Amino acid sequence: MTPPSAPRIAITTVGCDMRIDWAEATSSSSPVSSYLVEISGQNGRWNSVPQCTMNSRGQQSGGIYAFSCVLRKSQIAAAPFYLQSNVAVRARVTAFNGAGQGGWGQSVQSATLPSGPTGIVGLVAQLTGNSVRLNWSPSNAQGVTYTVRVDYGSGPQNAVDNYRQTSYTAQI
Repeated sequence: MTPPSAPRIAITTVGCDMRIDWAEATSSSSPVSSYLVEISGQNGRWNSVPQCTMNSRGQQSGGIYAFSCVLRKSQIAAAPFYLQSNVAVRARVTAFNGAGQGGWGQSVQSATLPSGPTGIVGLVAQLTGNSVRLNWSPSNAQGVTYTVRVDYGSGPQNAVDNYRQTSYTAQI
């Protein structure tokens, strides 16, 4: 029996998340039973990514099975990875079958993980009669939307999601 071939892999960033894609490894003697994905940051240490372990077939396209795993920025920033924004990230994938572990797919480096938007900067509230006008500086990221919530104390709340402007007026 022979171990499986090394999978071909690719990494892309999707917003602030990282997506790892790989093609099915081949094996002539025993079917592939699982995959192991590892990522590495600046320190060069490889860490396995349990949420990317695959024990079943991926999606079939043109006779080839393709696998993918999306890692949220919050997962990558936590233990054991501790990857920060704007740090180059590498990934590699290996396959297992009845004969053991195959070779590692070529380590690929992604574009650096982007920073998320900054917090609100320069917030100014102007109270005039029975309204309040909020103004703030735009975020450093493209395509950002804001959630604006105005609490009137014991009165009703006003909430606006997916707001795209940098000023808002609420009647109080």
